[in-house]
Amino acid sequence: MASFSMVLTLLLMIAILSGCSEAPGSEATNEQRVERELVPFDSIGIETGDSNYVFGMPRALEFTSQGNIIVGDISTMKLMMYSPDGTFIRCGGSEGQGPGEYTAPTGISPTLSGGTMVADAMGGKLIFYDSLLNCSHELTGFIPYPPVSPEMLEDGSIVGTRFIFDREGGSLCNTLGRWEAGETDLAFSYLERTSDFDQQDPRKVFRETGISSCVLRDGRVIASPLSTEEYFIICYNVEGETEWEIRPHFERHRRSEEDIEIEREMMRAAMRRNGRDPSIVDQMEIQEWANAVTGLYDQGDRIWARRGGYLEPLFDIYSTDGEYQYSCSVPFLPYGSNVGFSISSHSSSILAYLANPEDYSRIWMLREEDRRNSLDPIL
Repeated sequence: MASFSMVLTLLLMIAILSGCSEAPGSEATNEQRVERELVPFDSIGIETGDSNYVFGMPRALEFTSQGNIIVGDISTMKLMMYSPDGTFIRCGGSEGQGPGEYTAPTGISPTLSGGTMVADAMGGKLIFYDSLLNCSHELTGFIPYPPVSPEMLEDGSIVGTRFIFDREGGSLCNTLGRWEAGETDLAFSYLERTSDFDQQDPRKVFRETGISSCVLRDGRVIASPLSTEEYFIICYNVEGETEWEIRPHFERHRRSEEDIEIEREMMRAAMRRNGRDPSIVDQMEIQEWANAVTGLYDQGDRIWARRGGYLEPLFDIYSTDGEYQYSCSVPFLPYGSNVGFSISSHSSSILAYLANPEDYSRIWMLREEDRRNSLDPIL
């Protein structure tokens, strides 16, 4: 991890910012019907012992189209594969610049054949692994960068976000777009956000250009611009036209001091991993207001929208037509932005991890239960 470039440091900051939380008790976005809970029923990972189950810093989690679990560990720079019940299968991938190697992996996604696609931002390529994590081929030639967090559609095309720095103009442009199968030129964009750099607050540009997105099986793209002012989700059809929008009532609210300190500690850890002075973080301004929506996930027949502003993670669940159904909390894994999730159409289970665990890193396997009848979790 120490060999990663400044680009990865900035991208990590984006991930931290996208999950901002705040003190409980703020205004609910929708009529709050927290009817369901995500409850841990198993986990992958041990403190000591078999190295196949000892994680460094798991960050990228995904289900393959065959239902296996892929864990990207940014400490060991390995991809680890597990069966749906958490049994180790094999590992693959490594740090480097050769075929099948990456220098700055920024996202993983399942391929149609049961394999895995890894985006290498600094390497300027997408790497494709088969169902056994053997490198099958690479897609290179992206100008200037490949998509940061790509997702593959049924026709083999790819949807993802791409950052372009304008050094002369001092701005950053973030584009949510589509690349046709096997092509490196952007075919068209769904959403584009641009902001100027602020020397007093260099991270502001990432907040003002952030985009959360997910892709439905029928090719529609769901997106939400990162915002502290508005709860806004938009659906684009396969032609890139707006199909529906969600704009429920939203009252912006301040974050708690506890959550701001959690973010500072995560940033200090990122600085230390990149060989930089962690005290720099104490001089940085931290976002004061909570974001409305911090993540979007496709689970086949439902869309999960993660709300910002809650120390206990909370999701709003919608139909694929944009109709609000209910909300789902995660009471057994609190600490807001310290929790990362993977929700997939390839499994009914949900994966989660703590970015800064108090003991050791684990991948939690969660299931959805009625709040009134939820069982004691396995912790």
